[in-house]
Amino acid sequence: MATKENDTCRETADRDDLERFTLHAKDVTAPKTICSWIRDNIETASPEKLHDALDCALRMRDYEFRKSPD
Repeated sequence: MATKENDTCRETADRDDLERFTLHAKDVTAPKTICSWIRDNIETASPEKLHDALDCALRMRDYEFRKSPD
């Protein structure tokens, strides 16, 4: 999974002036949003990207300070 230190997607988005959307671990809807992305991309995304996304969703689900979006 990308971090601030190794986020090639962020670098590409910055370089190409692309829009992006960020999910925060504290957002109670974030894990389900990621799982929806996995469902929609199960046939086209690489296994590594799918595993990273699921791992991220599970870590976000277990985040201690979750709340509804503002």
